[in-house]
Order: sequence, then C-alpha cells, then structure tokens
Amino acid sequence: MAELRFNLPWRRFEERRSSHSNFRTELTNLLSIFFLLVLLSPISESNQVLGFCSAGYGDLECGSSSSKLLIKGGIVVNAHHQEIADVYIEDGIIVSVQPHIKGNVLLNGGGLLAYKARVEEKKDSEMGDGNFNYELGQVRHVSELLNSYLQVGDDVTVLDATGKYVMPGGIDPHTHLAMEFMGTETIDDFFSGQAAALAGGTTMHIDFVIPVNGSLSAGFDSYKEKAKKSCMDYGFHMAITKWDDVVSREMEIMVKEKVSINSFKFFLAYKGSLMISDELLLHSFKKCKSLGALAMVHAENGDAVVEGQLRMIDLGITGPEGHALSRPPVLEGEATARAIRLANFVNTPLYVVHVMSIDAMEEIAKARKSGQRVIGEPVVSGLVLDDSGLWDPDFTIAAKQESLHISLFTFLRFCL
Repeated sequence: MAELRFNLPWRRFEERRSSHSNFRTELTNLLSIFFLLVLLSPISESNQVLGFCSAGYGDLECGSSSSKLLIKGGIVVNAHHQEIADVYIEDGIIVSVQPHIKGNVLLNGGGLLAYKARVEEKKDSEMGDGNFNYELGQVRHVSELLNSYLQVGDDVTVLDATGKYVMPGGIDPHTHLAMEFMGTETIDDFFSGQAAALAGGTTMHIDFVIPVNGSLSAGFDSYKEKAKKSCMDYGFHMAITKWDDVVSREMEIMVKEKVSINSFKFFLAYKGSLMISDELLLHSFKKCKSLGALAMVHAENGDAVVEGQLRMIDLGITGPEGHALSRPPVLEGEATARAIRLANFVNTPLYVVHVMSIDAMEEIAKARKSGQRVIGEPVVSGLVLDDSGLWDPDFTIAAKQESLHISLFTFLRFCL
C-alpha cells in the first residue's frame, strides 16, 4: 500500500481542568500552531509523495524517495511513559526507539546492522540483570551493542526533533468517507480524507460500511471499490440497517470467513432510513454475543427526534437553532441508557459512538462503575462547542456556525 509521510513536529494536548473559556483558548492556540506547522513543514525536498502519485491526484512529479528516516532527540511519548530518544524507521516501519542512534555514518554499505542478526532476548542469569545473550556473542551491557551497531547509513534522512514531542500515529475509530446518506455524500473520499488525516498525524482509521439495500456483502463490495484510492491503513466496521435471517448469516460471513470484520453498528436514530427497533436491536446484540463481535450504537431516540422536528415546524422555528431544539441532550441520554440496559440484559459488551452530551456520559459512567462493559467514544467537538452560535440573529452567521460545528467535528476527529 502506498504511503504518505508528513514530518510534523507535535505538541502535546494537555488535559485541562479549567473553565470552558480557557479550554476554548487552549484549543484555538493548538489549532493555530497546527496550521503553522503545516505551512512550515515540507512534505519532502522533491515534493514527491508516493501516496498522491499512486492515486493519480494533483500535478506532483512522481519518483523514488528515501525510505529511511531517523528522528533525533525528540521526547518520545507512548501510552505508558515518555523519554528522550531517537526513532529509526525503514519503509514506514519503526525499527528502533533508543537513545543516541548514530546518524550519517556509513557502515558496511549503510543500514541498521544490529537488527540484521537474530536476537535472543533472554536474560542470562549468570551475567546478571541488564545483560543479554545474543547470537553475535555475549555483550557485557546492552549499551555496548547499541554503540557498536546502531549506526545508520548516509542514505538516511535525519530530522532534528529536539524539544519536540514524537508520538505514535493516531488511530481514528470512527469515520465516514464517501458515505452516501439521505440524498447526500460526504465530501471526502478515501484519498482526500486520508491525506488530510495524515497531515494531522492520524495514520489509520476505521470506516463504516453501509449496507446496500440491507445487504452486507453488497455494501462491503461497494466500500472495497471506494477504498482502492487509499493512501493509508484502514479497517472497517459494519452498519446493520435491518434484520432477517440473511443479515444474520452475512454477519457470520463477515466475522468468520470473508474479511474479519468484528464490530457492528446499530442506529437508534434516523427514523425511516437507518433506525432499527428495540426488537431488532435485541436480536442483533444476541448475534454479536454469539460471534464474539462488538456491538456499537448511535444513541438518539429517533422517534422523539421526529416529534421534535414536527414541533419546531409547528412553532415556526425553521432556522439553524431548530436543529438543536429538536434533539435536546435528554434524547441522547435516554437512548444511551436504553442501549446500555439491553446490552446488560443480553450480557454483551457495548460501544456507544460519538458521545455528545452530559446526559449520555453520565449513563455510561454509571454503567461502568457498576462493572458493565461499556465504552463511550469521546469527540473533541462535543467538549469544546455548544449551540450558542446557532442563535445569532443573522441567519447567514448562524448557518455558518452549524457548518463550522460539522467541519470542526471532522477536522478534530482526523487531526487531534
């Protein structure tokens, strides 16, 4: 698979326990720095980006470029700790994360020699802690091996990351690229959306396959075709929009035979389009349990949302503010609580997508505290935006606020 490589410095996004206004200020500063980094960071010296070339986009001159990269002196951040170290990468694969990897030293034709040998990482009790047996011979200290062998050739691109954070690429578990929905289609396809994601440091995403006329197989084939222009790693969840014996059998095929999809999303919203009933939700939960698959829900009370929309029309509220008024947080909270209780009844884990309100969050927190296996998916836009802009007396400004909410939702998902 072709890859895009964007060499961007990173700034850690610290969790703030301050006022809402301070959080917005921090986000604004972060976005400003992000855009500045994008403007200042070259894609490559020759502007040769393999992903763009293979997808046939733009006027870039295509050709070969170095596949070896050494990032020096950065603060490497992982899930469990951070340390100042160097990161050596070959062909998009992280080969080593160690202090003081020597760059620009040609050794036997270049390349990393330490990892050419088979390494037996088994402590030698007779030599004491910190020493290992290698097929290359016994080495008194690991540092001796590193100093002797962790040298890279002059064909390696070296980046100075001193004072900058170096973080693993992000994984976005919830995207909708080239999604056709209610007479519209999302503007980004599997190339443009992925290119934007890579620019922001997201290196993998999981998209949702939407069935074609209820058929999972047809939907999967459709999304395989859409994904042919991909320039980064991706995976699939599968949406379930109806229930019958055929769908039940196709779920087994997706999990066991065809593509190893093991997560299925059910909509409690979008009445008349994707929404399923509680009866079908129970059947689906039981099927997920039998397959060992993860059940996911979009939790809003679709019936009540339709009632809210009709109420807004009756009251003559047809502006952007009507969107928020027709679906207050209580409807997300109710649907979240209902899905949690039904999952508990079936005894299967549950993943609640894009949690946007305190009502829903509290239901998830209560279930988790009781020991139930429930995951709430946080969305940055749900933390930093509210509906105040929708009430601007200038319709154009208010409408743009709604558009900004959607755009920022997408941007933050991919880039932060």
